[in-house]
Amino acid sequence: MLGDVAAGYLTADAVDQAVEIGRALAATLEAETTMGRVRLSALADQLPASSAAQAFRDEIRASLE
Repeated sequence: MLGDVAAGYLTADAVDQAVEIGRALAATLEAETTMGRVRLSALADQLPASSAAQAFRDEIRASLE
C-alpha cells in the first residue's frame, strides 16, 4: 500500500513526498517482510535522478543487499 502511495507521488512529480513515504516503507525491512522488500525495490527503480531521490535510492539498495 505504501509503495503505491509513493509511486503516485512520483507520478505527480512530488519527489519529496515519495521519499518520505518510501522511508516509512523502508521500516518494513526491519520486519523482514517479502512484500515490503519487493515494493521498496520497485520504488527505488522509479525514483528520478534528483539528489534527494538518488540518496534515498542508494539507501534502499544498500539495505536490500
